[in-house]
Amino acid sequence: MIFELSPRQIKDLKNKYRQIIDKRQADRIRVVLALADGNSVAHVSRLFLLGEDTVRRYFCLFKEGGINGLLESTL
Repeated sequence: MIFELSPRQIKDLKNKYRQIIDKRQADRIRVVLALADGNSVAHVSRLFLLGEDTVRRYFCLFKEGGINGLLESTL
């Protein structure tokens, strides 16, 4: 799986991150940004104390539903 984001997507995620109050939502954004920055799934999962499947799922939620899809999912 390729974890690439456009400069616009990165900018939008960073802007949303600055507005987020809920730590869990902020962590989801940080996970997606960390993957897009070239970090491996294994590294990001260790960094955020999450399972590798969870890390992949967060990225897929973002790719499929954008920021709202990432933050509104209850998974």
